[in-house]
Amino acid sequence: MFESLFDNDPLDLINMIRITGIREHEILTTEELRERRWDEIQGSINEHTRMLRQTERHTRQKAIQDPVHGAIIFDPWELDLISSWEMLRLRYVRQLGPAHLVYPGATHSRFEHCLGTSFLAQKCIRVVTYCDDLDTATFVSLSDLLDPYHQKLFRAVCLLHDVGHPPTSHTIEFALESYIGLSHIDLGEFLILHSGVNDILERHNIEPRHIVDILKRRTTDPIMSLISDFIDSPLDIDKTDYLIRDAHFSGVQLGIFPADLYFHHAVRVAEALTSKATYFRMKEDDLTRNECIGLFTRMTDGDLYRWLERSETDFIRDYAARIRYRHLFKVVTARPIALFEDEVRERISRMEHDIERLIEAELELNETPGTVIIDIVDPPLGAYFLSKIPVLAGGETGFDMVQLSETEEGKPLMQLLKQQQKSIPSVRVYSDPSIANNVRKRFEKLFPSSEKPSYREDDYDLTEY
Repeated sequence: MFESLFDNDPLDLINMIRITGIREHEILTTEELRERRWDEIQGSINEHTRMLRQTERHTRQKAIQDPVHGAIIFDPWELDLISSWEMLRLRYVRQLGPAHLVYPGATHSRFEHCLGTSFLAQKCIRVVTYCDDLDTATFVSLSDLLDPYHQKLFRAVCLLHDVGHPPTSHTIEFALESYIGLSHIDLGEFLILHSGVNDILERHNIEPRHIVDILKRRTTDPIMSLISDFIDSPLDIDKTDYLIRDAHFSGVQLGIFPADLYFHHAVRVAEALTSKATYFRMKEDDLTRNECIGLFTRMTDGDLYRWLERSETDFIRDYAARIRYRHLFKVVTARPIALFEDEVRERISRMEHDIERLIEAELELNETPGTVIIDIVDPPLGAYFLSKIPVLAGGETGFDMVQLSETEEGKPLMQLLKQQQKSIPSVRVYSDPSIANNVRKRFEKLFPSSEKPSYREDDYDLTEY
């Protein structure tokens, strides 16, 4: 049995922070001295408990209508999970963070995505087959491979795989990992093992640690490893749902990787403003690890922006206001990473994974904190891993296992991904238009490239929507 990241943490204190939203030092001081505010804290806990006790346990199946997949049938134990406080929070966490500022329809939530991914797990159990014998081309149903417990576990994993997402989903994850070294999967581990989710799983005879082991790929059991592949691999059901769902709600054309949606410059600006504001706000408040775990598994998107608006730092409040009024920074310059000299590319690579280095570079472009944002767009597009996916190719004498890149059907896909690998990785700089020219000149001096930049002022209209 693997140890949890949180086995040595003060679980009662973290959950008290999560339930009340009150800072750690206030809880500890109040509890120790029994000051007047302890009644307020205890009142919040009692009210939380009272509301949870009103939640009825489900006794029959119900259908939930999904705009992408249609009616999804859930068993009582799944409905109990869906009704938990931890899952209900995801109704108010947008799947694409602030992308709705550019794509107005993209207001769908992590909650919807979790339901959709769980539906795809149900569908896999019903329709997926695997080849048990290549020579005789014998196919067996996945439902025969997974016993009833593993089928239930598979569905639970898919339902809970994003339960730990902080507000605005992936938008602030870099800030959170930089500050305390925890990802949304880590926060999900905390909730699965140490919240009401744990109680529901155990009541329905599902081992919570099995779910965590599958999500974190730390299981040696072959069946559980297979479930990990279904939820986390180059062609997993998590990506299948969010690609279809994101395209549906944003109105973009569905493709293998719709870069115009995920890397639209105005979306990236809004994400960068939110992420940087969150990082500086955490530093301003000097949040502890316990507070980060408790607060960011409590907050919704609205809670996050209200917290940013209460900052004592001018540019943090300014960032939050820019999101509210959609007065975003504009693109000053943008350049493919491939055009930079080797030394500059190494520096960019270090900045991409070190937020303090990134902030130092932004201050080199303008000395006033918060006036410039550098955005490094270098996503893992998965061309290498996709090319290695084994595919059954056969004829009259049986089947052979070949790599996707070796098939005629796979070659166009590989070509597209290789083109994206050349065109998508880039560095963008954002600022207010009033300082754009000076920022651009400094950037070109501090980050020289081997070729002249392709940027022209009309490439990114500084007054565009």
